[in-house]
Amino acid sequence: MGRSFLFVPATFEKYFSKIKTIEADKIVLDLEDSIDINQISIAYDLIKKFNKILLSKKVFARVPMEISNYKTLNFLVKNGICGFVLPKVLSIGELNKILKNIKRLKKKVDLILLAETSFSIINLDKLVKLSKQFKGIMFGHEDYSLDVKIFEDKNKNKFVYAREKIIAVANCNNLIPIDSPFLAIKDMKGFKNYIKDSKNIGFKGVICLSPSQCTVANEGFIPDKKLYELSKKIIKISEKNNLKKKILYHDSIFIGPPIIKQSNLIVKTYEKYKKK
Repeated sequence: MGRSFLFVPATFEKYFSKIKTIEADKIVLDLEDSIDINQISIAYDLIKKFNKILLSKKVFARVPMEISNYKTLNFLVKNGICGFVLPKVLSIGELNKILKNIKRLKKKVDLILLAETSFSIINLDKLVKLSKQFKGIMFGHEDYSLDVKIFEDKNKNKFVYAREKIIAVANCNNLIPIDSPFLAIKDMKGFKNYIKDSKNIGFKGVICLSPSQCTVANEGFIPDKKLYELSKKIIKISEKNNLKKKILYHDSIFIGPPIIKQSNLIVKTYEKYKKK
């Protein structure tokens, strides 16, 4: 589904004209936190004005519950939006109401659940099973920290339970786990380390707040070349020895069924992005 998900305020006209050139795997037009509700008509006008550009690249919209009615969703889809990020879920009934409106749309859209409340984390598996249109789960640590009343030192390591649950539920349901944003936009060294830690625990993408973060995220979530070459070697050895359920030591490398599967996944991921 993607490695970089760039959130941009839907009232910033300069981003609309640059959509084709921005190196984000997915762009998310924000109709929630980053704009005032009184500016929503400006956002709609821009979406309508640039609908041909939106159609040329897969663009999502984050839609708050207050405007997730059929009329609004239908307008967005008709004007180039291909998917929705659904935030701040506080009840199953509330989400079901939105999903019914989405089901009425003539065009099928992809959905991402933005898990940023205690309710959504606790009920995560139930929520994503409500629709087969869900393709990913995002973690929103800012609203989650507010919900669980963490007001200082919002280090991502404080959210171990929430983050690990998102990864587990996403993998169990064949969805993409997407990490929360790194807020120090200009700290690229810090962001690289953040991506490394994120990837190492199982996230496959991240929310980005600037185009420069997208470039780093796109590279960071690809296996490095050294690991790619090692994985190809492991696959070659396993094929040569006809390994299925056997295990083998070769040049100090332990090779067994899980490692072979992992190696195939690494090669597939690397070649998917590097050979574009």
